[in-house]
This record gives sequence, structure tokens and C-alpha cells, in this order.
Amino acid sequence: MLYAARKFQLKGLSSLCFQFLDAEMHDETVCKIMEQAHIYNENGLYEKCVRYIYTNGNAVLAKPSFAELCSECVERIIKSDDLRASEQAVFEACVIWANAECRRQKKQATDETRRKVLGKLLYYVRFPVMDVTYFTQKVSLGQLLSHDETLSIFQFFHGEENQLPHRFIRQERNQFPRNVTENAEPLMLSTTSRNPSVISATRFPGTDGQWKQNGPPDAISFTVSQPIVLYGVEIYGAASGKETYALQILVYDDITREEIRKNDASLFTNSIKDKYEVYLARPLRIPPRRVFTVVVIMKGTPTHKGVDGERTLIVDGVTFEFTDSNRSSNGTDASVGQIPGILFNKTQ
Repeated sequence: MLYAARKFQLKGLSSLCFQFLDAEMHDETVCKIMEQAHIYNENGLYEKCVRYIYTNGNAVLAKPSFAELCSECVERIIKSDDLRASEQAVFEACVIWANAECRRQKKQATDETRRKVLGKLLYYVRFPVMDVTYFTQKVSLGQLLSHDETLSIFQFFHGEENQLPHRFIRQERNQFPRNVTENAEPLMLSTTSRNPSVISATRFPGTDGQWKQNGPPDAISFTVSQPIVLYGVEIYGAASGKETYALQILVYDDITREEIRKNDASLFTNSIKDKYEVYLARPLRIPPRRVFTVVVIMKGTPTHKGVDGERTLIVDGVTFEFTDSNRSSNGTDASVGQIPGILFNKTQ
């Protein structure tokens, strides 16, 4: 009907067709609608499909209709920082799409032909931020990547970042909202946007007393026993009453002394709750046995104070070693102070 409406220039019917498609948009249909909008240059509907897919990435990528997209539409989806999907889901969707494209081109589906039909799409899969176990078991044993490419990614996993070719994207996709207001619990995620696999490595078993927050930095250094993805930190809130803190979070690689993350935000807290989850705008891959430092700068009334800090903490099989940092001039160390926990996971 849409084809006929366009062919015979029936604008009213064409408009009704696109209104119907818009109203029928859901996980199962959005890729089909996106492809039609692309074919007929319906830019408004096309962009609405893109936004829907970015928000519901994992669900949409798993649908058979993803394999029916043209390569241009696939590229628009999987290259974006704003696609909320695991790299495992992106990889598996690309393999299924490549199988379908091989059939369309009447080619046998092998890793060699999949690699050819994917072309540059292959490098929009962010292999360097995949779960190490998944990459080892599901990717490295195949031939979609060359031997040298696979080796460079394993080297990256273990801290040899300079060995990774520039064609691979090492940056995590955006998973969390960046801004908060005082009208909602700040820097906390809605149940629909929070990654359910994020884990807290909380180094303080409890609080005792207050901690001044006049502006000097609090900092804690740590290493991990296996690769993780750092999503953010736990922060103590106001010890009494309500307070909105001007907050800055920085992450340093202590080997290179490079500042690798910096976030500014406002954090609204009250004394009913002692600590809050604060997320980085972009998650960060942390290799094992390498020292990183989290620095927090806050201005406001005194907060809760963590005590009896654990220097060694095992959470979900990952061993954290916390150590004092010379970047901490407000007093936080491995035993007392701010930054009670690390927010992380082992998988995407």
C-alpha cells in the first residue's frame, strides 16, 4: 500500500501509512519500520526509530527483523555511543545479520565471507570492552578477527593498551543518564535504565561521626585481580539534614599519571540515607594488577564518615586491594573517610 501511495503520489494515503507505522512501533517491528522510513526518506520517522532502538538496544538486536536491515541502517545503530546494549548482543546481532547478508548475496556463510560482508561494520563491535570470558570462548576461537587482531585485544585486556590498533573502539557505550535534579533521587538510575549487573564493592562496613567537605580532594587507590568495568562510586551523603553538593569525580591511571575520566555534577542528599551511587558518564575498562585512583571533590556540609575500611575485599570473585593515595588531601585513606565503594561489573 505504501509503495502504491508513493508511486501514484497519494500524499494523504502515504501519510496515513506512516502514521500507522509510527503507532505500531515496538521491539518486533521497529527495524522493519526503520528500513521503510529509510527507503522513502521519512526522516522524522527514521530518527524516531533510531531513538527507540538506542533506548531498547538489547531487546531490538535480538529480534529477527534486525537481520533484514540494510548495511547503512545497521551502521547507524551499532556505531553509536548511545546504543544501550551489551557488546555481546551487538556481536551476536552482527553475526546473524552477516549470515542473512551472505544468503542475500548467495554466498556460503563462513567466517571469511561474514567478515567480507560486514566490512567496516565489524569494527563497530567494541571487542575491547567485551567480557573477557565471552571474548575468549565465543570470539577468539573463530576467524572473524585475524590472529593479530585477536592477540592485540587479549593484550589490551591485560593492560597493554598501546598494542590495540586504532580501528578498534575502546570506549564504552553510554549506559546511564548524565544529569540529575533535586526533584528525584540524584545520580540514581531508573529501574529501566540501570544495568542490573552492576555490583558494589563496599570497603567500609559502617559509619561513625562526620567528614568535612570543604573542597579538598578525597581519594582512594585500588587494583583488581581481573578485568572489570568501572561504572562509578558510592558517595556518603549529608550527616544531618539535606544538602546539595557540588561534586567532581576524577579517575587516574597511576602508571601513566593520566586523568582518564572527569565528571561534574550536583548531588542532592538527606540524612535518611547514608550513601549514594554516582555514575560516570562513560564506564571505564580497568585491567588487572594496575593501580587506579578515584578522586572526589565535594563542597557542602559534613557527610557521614566511613570507618574500619577493608584493604582487601573479594566481591563476585574479584579481589580489590585498596591503598592510600597521595592525591587525598582531605584525609580519606584505606581506613577511614569518603568513597565507601566502587560500582563495577565483570561483564557487559
